[in-house]
Amino acid sequence: MEVQKGAVIEKPVHLMMFSTGEEAFVQFPQLWVHAQTGSEFSVMEHYLPKEGNTPHFTCAVSCLRLEANAHVHHYRLQRESDTAFQINFCEVEQERDSVYSSYATDLGGAIVRNNQNVLLEQSNTETHLNGIYLINGEQHVDNQTFMDHAVPHCNSNELYKGILTGKARGVFNGKVLVRPDAQKTNAFQQNSTLLLSPDAVMDAKPQLEIFADDVKCSHGATIGQLDESAIFYLRTRGLTLREARTLLQFAFLGEVINNMPHESVRNFVENLVHDKLYNH
Repeated sequence: MEVQKGAVIEKPVHLMMFSTGEEAFVQFPQLWVHAQTGSEFSVMEHYLPKEGNTPHFTCAVSCLRLEANAHVHHYRLQRESDTAFQINFCEVEQERDSVYSSYATDLGGAIVRNNQNVLLEQSNTETHLNGIYLINGEQHVDNQTFMDHAVPHCNSNELYKGILTGKARGVFNGKVLVRPDAQKTNAFQQNSTLLLSPDAVMDAKPQLEIFADDVKCSHGATIGQLDESAIFYLRTRGLTLREARTLLQFAFLGEVINNMPHESVRNFVENLVHDKLYNH
């Protein structure tokens, strides 16, 4: 996709990936976006569930290049079936004054791995990586991010939140590299997870590798459970146990969902998340 210089495309381009076949298959979708100077563009990659129990594998590649002062919102919504295996590679390059924002939502799939690499190659760029994962059963979702601050005066923010039940397993391995010339860097990274069963497992490894001395960088990871006192309070106000738990979980993920700027996309994701939470 070539977004012309100065073009402003307000509605997201919606790319839907699905199959109606009954046999096992492998697919290799690719997305290429070149946002020219001063353009604004939004795109959603939407992986829908396949009917039946036939296993299938997806290896997806997304490459996005943002020229000076370009703004791109990149959504990825994955709600595949329990027999789906998926690997995603996303490479982003940013020139000066550009803003790249990604919003990843993982609700399905048996084994899913997401690789997100961002190169900040010119000054005054801004990058936002947002992600939620809501998995149960024996699902496995692995998020790998790499933020390369190669030049001065760039800002990056990463916020990933997840909820695991059953025997689900989650992984977050995020690395921020601040190179020697990247003075005045601001970088933030946070991963937070709720474990709602004794068999669920989360591996979190936020990393900072800093070779400059005039920077503001922070990272962190939290893993916990629902607050029983909050559940009790909500039940005293007339909510059932299921309603109270659903409300608290939805509020936990809401910090990420509310970052989605397009109301239509945000409402759609909210409904999907609410339905899966309530039917856990």
